[in-house]
Amino acid sequence: MDFLLTLQVKKRQSENDQSVNTKTYGESRKLWEHPCSRYRLWSAFRCYLDVPFYNKMTQRELQKKSPYTAGMTGCGFMIDEMNRILPLLMEDNSDALLKQEIESNELLLITTKTTRCRAVPEFKRRYTSMPRSFWEKYLMLSPKMQNIAMFLVLLKAYRIYFDFQIEVVLRKWNSFDQTVTKNNLLAALSDIACNDAFVDSWSDDTRGKIASAFLSVLRKVGFIPEKANDLHSLDNYTDEELKFFVQIGEPWFLEAILLPQYRIETIKSIAL
Repeated sequence: MDFLLTLQVKKRQSENDQSVNTKTYGESRKLWEHPCSRYRLWSAFRCYLDVPFYNKMTQRELQKKSPYTAGMTGCGFMIDEMNRILPLLMEDNSDALLKQEIESNELLLITTKTTRCRAVPEFKRRYTSMPRSFWEKYLMLSPKMQNIAMFLVLLKAYRIYFDFQIEVVLRKWNSFDQTVTKNNLLAALSDIACNDAFVDSWSDDTRGKIASAFLSVLRKVGFIPEKANDLHSLDNYTDEELKFFVQIGEPWFLEAILLPQYRIETIKSIAL
């Protein structure tokens, strides 16, 4: 009798254990099937691996599918340096000449070779963002006009700068609060990151550098003063000077630099 009772107890324990295991398996499967859980597990696995080469390859793959770059963090406005090596960029053998310039530093006059190595690819990016005909006209402009023309180049070369100018600066200019802060730009970056995996992969430090770099550009061009964030229109440019941008086929740029519509129409009329 005791023996039969013992067998029944063991059987019930076995059934309970099996029920628990089945329940645990089912819960685990549900958790695994949840996309967030899989993502967290995959992220944890990548962090556990901590393989720099793998991370670099992932970044490269993401960058190929993205129109954005963080390259400007290694090269500021630097219009003087760009102007000095522009003749090299316009040569057919520019790659060889630029490689030599990185070593010799005869034109760039940038102290460290590391900085030159970061800056030169960005100068090339800026140069190739515009046709050669633009640069031929650019060389004939006054220093003041070259300054605003270089801003156009930056908007064409860096999609993130274009988005900042149109989605943040222009909207702020047309609103009650005509100030641009670093937090405004970081918020815009977060919005972009929701739809771009490469931007989403940027660290907080990288995002901060990009926002600071753009604020520096705005100060160089004259949109905001040196120690404040209040937006200003570029009143020191005449309609006759600004018709240049209509003549080169970039009339949208007039609105981007905060000109009122009536003035844009005037500039377009005299550019014809």
